[in-house]
Amino acid sequence: MARNQGMMALLSHLLVVWRAHQMVRTDWSAEEQAYALQVVGVGFQETLTRWSVFSDLDEEARSATLSASLIEILGVRDVPEPDLRTAVAEAVHIIEVMCSRLRERMDELTGHDATAG
Repeated sequence: MARNQGMMALLSHLLVVWRAHQMVRTDWSAEEQAYALQVVGVGFQETLTRWSVFSDLDEEARSATLSASLIEILGVRDVPEPDLRTAVAEAVHIIEVMCSRLRERMDELTGHDATAG
């Protein structure tokens, strides 16, 4: 999963947290689960951006179908509140670290401080 970039890198890191806290299924390998998420994500994006994709489903039905697919891939489970709070704190930390790295990279590319007003 280390080769992932962007949103897939974020999802891969979050998947580790969710799996560690028994929030999602673990009967698939993390790599298989991340791949399935990527395939669904790319497919969903394609349906939104390509005129050649045909569907009679309205927006609500498309959203429900996507949600059902993700729930099936992740195997979302009920999680006790203390575990959920811990997992959320870890997820927020991951997002903060990735945002910080992105700001640093933007600074390198632009030659200025992205955090400056």
